[in-house]
Amino acid sequence: MRCISTIIAKFLIILPLLLSGCGDQVSEPLSKEEAVRLRAQGWMDALLNRNLEEAYSYTSPSYRQFATAMQYNARVAGTPDWETGIVERVECKEQLCDVRYKVKYHFAIPDTTEVVKNTRPFDYKWIEVDSEWWLWVPK
Repeated sequence: MRCISTIIAKFLIILPLLLSGCGDQVSEPLSKEEAVRLRAQGWMDALLNRNLEEAYSYTSPSYRQFATAMQYNARVAGTPDWETGIVERVECKEQLCDVRYKVKYHFAIPDTTEVVKNTRPFDYKWIEVDSEWWLWVPK
């Protein structure tokens, strides 16, 4: 019994030290650029994983009011040839951010067996609506 009392006493001495570190871990809010970078990379990852329903969910609410997921999928039909995509740059002004992606892709030359690989930038705009960032899709 004395052994258990000693263990409990030691635990009660250490407990306040363990709990004192918990209150200091308040995370800073993300900057606009950081928030957009996370969302923008999420959209790109959805495209690369061929999860077009998820990619569609990143489009702005106003776009989703007039375009279905199937219509959006037709717009991004060429993305299966994309191999990798990373957010390279985010520049924001108020409620609009310009995002540059670096995309590695390939395509087959018609009537040949040749496949061309390339890497190039793609630029997209992201807009803030109701405190959330959305991919802007032009009509």
